[in-house]
Amino acid sequence: MARKRAEAKVPPPPGSYHPTVDGLGNPIDPNATYLVQDSRSYVGNCMLFWRAESAGYACDLNDCGTYSGSEVLRMRETDIPWPEDFIWENTVVHANIDRIRQAAIRLRPTEVPK
Repeated sequence: MARKRAEAKVPPPPGSYHPTVDGLGNPIDPNATYLVQDSRSYVGNCMLFWRAESAGYACDLNDCGTYSGSEVLRMRETDIPWPEDFIWENTVVHANIDRIRQAAIRLRPTEVPK
């Protein structure tokens, strides 16, 4: 008995798809604010978000821009809008050891443990 072949899904043409749901699967609220993840890559295990005014990307949430729902409806298919409050509620602050060591060396160059 011949197996039935699965029908291939045809992706939408480039530039024709825009997000209609947020990262939680909820419809985009035009009046809500979002942080927009560029899902094409990560830095370590950190998400990349759009900076303000679409001026590049940042992992540091303090450097990220916030976008209205109406703005995210016009973004790329690789952009994932996350409700701003959800991201902040689920953020963990870490101390970067390289930065700590460099700051300690500036203060006491001969006493810094490795």
